[in-house]
Amino acid sequence: MREPLVRARCGGASDFGMDARERPRYVGVVGRRGARRGEGGVMTRTRMTAAAFAAAALFVPLSASAHAPGFVFAAFGTATVDGAFSPGEWDTAAALSFAAAAPGGGSVPGELRVMNDDSNLYIGVRLATTATAGVAIGFDNDHDGVRFEDGSDGLVLLTLAEGFLDTVLSTRGGCPPTAICGFRDDELGGTIDGSGARTVGASETIIELSHPLDSTDDLNDFSLRPGDVVGFGLQVSLEGVLTVVVPFDPLGDIRVIEPIPPDTQLTDGPGEGSFSGASATFAFTGSDNADSPAQLAFACELDDTAFTSCTNPVTFGGLADGTHHLSVSASDRSGNVDPVPATRTWTVDATAPDTMIGRGPKKLTRARAATFSFSGQDALTAEGEVVFVCSLDGGAATACTSPSTLSGVADGRHTFSAVAVDRAGNRDASPAKYAWTVDATPPAKPRVRGPHTTGTRRPTYRFSSHDALTAGRGLRFLCALDRRTLRRCPPVLRPTLRPGRHVIRVAAVDAAGNRSAITRFSLAVTGV
Repeated sequence: MREPLVRARCGGASDFGMDARERPRYVGVVGRRGARRGEGGVMTRTRMTAAAFAAAALFVPLSASAHAPGFVFAAFGTATVDGAFSPGEWDTAAALSFAAAAPGGGSVPGELRVMNDDSNLYIGVRLATTATAGVAIGFDNDHDGVRFEDGSDGLVLLTLAEGFLDTVLSTRGGCPPTAICGFRDDELGGTIDGSGARTVGASETIIELSHPLDSTDDLNDFSLRPGDVVGFGLQVSLEGVLTVVVPFDPLGDIRVIEPIPPDTQLTDGPGEGSFSGASATFAFTGSDNADSPAQLAFACELDDTAFTSCTNPVTFGGLADGTHHLSVSASDRSGNVDPVPATRTWTVDATAPDTMIGRGPKKLTRARAATFSFSGQDALTAEGEVVFVCSLDGGAATACTSPSTLSGVADGRHTFSAVAVDRAGNRDASPAKYAWTVDATPPAKPRVRGPHTTGTRRPTYRFSSHDALTAGRGLRFLCALDRRTLRRCPPVLRPTLRPGRHVIRVAAVDAAGNRSAITRFSLAVTGV
């Protein structure tokens, strides 16, 4: 059979009545150094001296993972350590029912309660027995799964006159090589911190213990702050017999908490009531009285669905057009959740508006100024809130309003473009365009081809001109024979003339209505 890990060195005493003067310099050899939870044999019932119990009860084997205990105790409250569960005193504590093996067979029902306030850790045990009973709590201070190592703290309350003990495991103080021993804190230059009390009623025993979260005995005691986790184990002595508690493995975890929730702040992202595209990124942080922002956890809820874990920053993509609502809530290591999450309501608009040009200049005009009227339609941006950018002939787009007037437009063919932009910054991908031609330059002075002197009464005269923007056949002519008033005439003129001198006056007109200078052609009809 495997040798028990605990070997008591207590001068042979075999009951809890050992006089304090019989105690050796160290409490007891409790195991080999570096043993982890789950190593060694299981000790269920061992009759031991009070001093050995104070050491051996600190840790017993654990089969579960060191960092995945079956129970995590986290609760906030304050107890008066007087050995009585006063009404309401332990109501906020984390509680667990257990059974301790009784020396004569069967089991004794029990209840463990754990909580802390800003200063102390409190542990309460209720046992359904009036027999002689005691408890020991052992702590895995650094939560690394090592059962026996320097500095592991313990709290013990037996039925001896010595009462409450604040203990520590150490290789100091004359402990044999390769062993680790249990001591009272004051035996290693420390102090007995905390308190304990026990009362026996008509049908039950109540034991209450407390210990500072951060005492001045830095050498021998743990130092815990809100959010810290410490492993622990519980053992009970019944009629001087040490018993392993069920359902403990036996170690669980205690998480130190505080009651003040953190505050959450949104620091970046689309502003309240603003617009965004189909993707939106938000940055956030939190403040807490105990935890730094890096130690806080966050949960996000989009559009009143459900809070899910999120990290900073968070990006939401593929959002549908419309109004959206984001809530972000911080939680600290104590489990406190911000009751008033940071919120943001904004509108997603990933659909571009449509642009229309309602009025512009004539398609062919002599005017070098052009006025355009245009409008934009968008499902989520009011008409008066749609803005525009305009450009001429593919040049740089500039902000513009309707109506918009261009001046000093050069001769030639031109294209005016207007683009509507909604509040989300979406631009119409198909700008509204208006093409027109400016022709403010008249055609060239006409040329007249025909005889200056003729013997026929119906000579032929041909008119021609050229224009930069009107093709030759598009030109028309105005002419007059021996008169000043010009009238439309064909480009080929065959007038009936009487003998004598005559004058043809002719001008060219382009498609835009520009009239050229007048050409004056003199001729004479003779011999008819």
